[in-house]
Amino acid sequence: MPTPSSRTLEASSANPQRTVEQSRQLHDKGLAARRRRAVNAAPPATSPTLKRQEDEVLATWRSQRGLSELRLRLTRHGLQVRQCNWHSDGNVVEEAFTLHSRAQFETWHAAADTKFEYVVAHDEIRRFAHVNLPD
Repeated sequence: MPTPSSRTLEASSANPQRTVEQSRQLHDKGLAARRRRAVNAAPPATSPTLKRQEDEVLATWRSQRGLSELRLRLTRHGLQVRQCNWHSDGNVVEEAFTLHSRAQFETWHAAADTKFEYVVAHDEIRRFAHVNLPD
């Protein structure tokens, strides 16, 4: 009787595409499940909202692409930015990064594609960043 590892080796040498296909199927099922969970977990806000606390700003709004959420949080490393977009077709785009200076913030803020979708939030975010980031 072969050992489990030799059975795997025999199966993959007999049909090298089998394990690749199985991996793809599992990946596709997992991806579809993550998309469903993300769409179901999307905030139900239909109008723009803006919440500011001492160490965080959270903005949500609906655009042509779908629902967007932008969260800036002050950490000991800098200003953490998390942006999540739930598209109408079920796709989810999530970005997370940390800004360490006002110059980095200004570069990002000038290039942010969402600044025209919810102008009030971006003005508030700019004020929050200028107060909390070093020159």
